[in-house]
Amino acid sequence: MQFSLRERLSAIKITRVDIFVYSVLAAIVIMAVTLRLLPLQWGVYLDEFDPYVQFKEMEYIVQNGFASWFTWFDPTRWAPWGVNVPTQMPPGVPFTGAAVYMFLHFLGMNVSTLDVAAFWPVFSGAVMVVLVFGIGKTLVNRGVGLLSAFVFAIDPTSVQRTALGFFDTESVGLLGMFIAVLFFILSLKKNTIPYAIISGLGLGLMALSWGAYLYPLNLFALFVIVLALIGKWNKRVAVSFTIIASITMFALAVSPNNGLSAAISPYTIASIMAVLISVVMGLTEFIPDSSKRRLVAVSSVVGIVGLLLVLLAVGVFGEIGGKFLLFLNPFLREASPVVGTVGEQFPAIWYSFFTNFHILVVLAPIGAYMAVKRLKSKDIFIVLFAIAAIYGASSYIRLLIIVAPALTLLAGIAITSIFTY
Repeated sequence: MQFSLRERLSAIKITRVDIFVYSVLAAIVIMAVTLRLLPLQWGVYLDEFDPYVQFKEMEYIVQNGFASWFTWFDPTRWAPWGVNVPTQMPPGVPFTGAAVYMFLHFLGMNVSTLDVAAFWPVFSGAVMVVLVFGIGKTLVNRGVGLLSAFVFAIDPTSVQRTALGFFDTESVGLLGMFIAVLFFILSLKKNTIPYAIISGLGLGLMALSWGAYLYPLNLFALFVIVLALIGKWNKRVAVSFTIIASITMFALAVSPNNGLSAAISPYTIASIMAVLISVVMGLTEFIPDSSKRRLVAVSSVVGIVGLLLVLLAVGVFGEIGGKFLLFLNPFLREASPVVGTVGEQFPAIWYSFFTNFHILVVLAPIGAYMAVKRLKSKDIFIVLFAIAAIYGASSYIRLLIIVAPALTLLAGIAITSIFTY
């Protein structure tokens, strides 16, 4: 065993470039942590109202156990009526905070619940920087990975949402999203089932923490549908997405604040389409004639999409409402003035993009052109990732946090292409 281990270690070659790249990544992570710890000069505290709500739930779980949360009626919230907590609040953030607190105490670390809640976003933000590097490295190259990590580390929206004391949905949900995206990409290259399970668990964690899980879930579904329409579908994509969607749907179904009605709804119609398309595309592979197989596949995809859109239009899956409807159609904002009273739900203007991302805004369209010109599967994913992120942030400025990695991927393609020429 020792000989085998020694042989494996000797087979690992570490070059000067490897040392340089990961040294730079370590420096970026340190810088990201430093920026997020700047509020520490005023002490350890929670920032804004929502983190205190999450913190109260976390303390309740620590004192009474995880099972008690599912039957908790809190008479002090929205007094004098009170709130049935499990049906009103997502469990992801308080459960994560309580689990981290218990784990640290198991290791013998004497920390308070406030310490865990305050410092968790900083730790989560540092891990996100590494995950963003992994996404850029996997989709383009290590240089783009470093650029993506650097931009995410200093992006004002990212810093604000993962800074000391911001114990809210993004600190857990965004972490789950980047895990889901990275391992979804990896599952398309190798180890499909294990990586797809990890991706599904990440997206499931996001679904239990933050309503923005609809973005990556529908992004993956759209990617599958587009690949099927342009003839680039393959079994890895089908297996990977089916696993991811199944785990996410299960997480939604067992979550008291979501339930089965959220798992099968207008918001997940794209995912249902993608799963059905994957099944149909798998069956068409038994047709020996390639031209006939192509015709049947495209016809089936168009038929499934058309049928489900008709069922959606007639209300079989329910109605699209709330913030998601305004996300799809920003022109309806005038009919929902309440949305305009919350700053984080304002639409983002061009000034916001330029002040946050500077030269990336100029480079991104060049990268998109290069990606569409090559039209590889990963290029399609990057373009869809960017378009969906930019559209989402244009509707809700809060979603600028997911634009940073998307723009850096496109900018990285542009820079790489320019230097190649």
